Amino acid sequence: MTTIERSGFYQDDLGQSFLVTQGLAGYTLVAGKQCLFRVFADVATIQETDYAFVTIGRPAPAKPVHMILSKDHLIIDPNVPSGPSCGVIVRGFAFPTSGQCSFTCALRNANGDTLRTQLIPAM
Repeated sequence: MTTIERSGFYQDDLGQSFLVTQGLAGYTLVAGKQCLFRVFADVATIQETDYAFVTIGRPAPAKPVHMILSKDHLIIDPNVPSGPSCGVIVRGFAFPTSGQCSFTCALRNANGDTLRTQLIPAM
């Protein structure tokens, strides 16, 4: 997968869809600005999601940022026009400087079972 530099819809190497945005599609991503990541999955997976485990990998020497977001902090849309999805807003502190960052989101149920994982290797 190539480096993601602009807001928009993408597919990973497995054909799984995701959205990365800081505004309208096509806008250049900016360091220090919050970002919405939206993971697409089937309706059953989205409805069963209880929390998300998120990791932001950052350029050295910065350490990765790990977050556990409860369902109350997720943007769950079972019927959006682009398909069922779960959104995560990551504040700009996770991306304080420009450089390649990675994003991993694991959607999990109440038992801790991983229902869907999305890796965005470089942005």
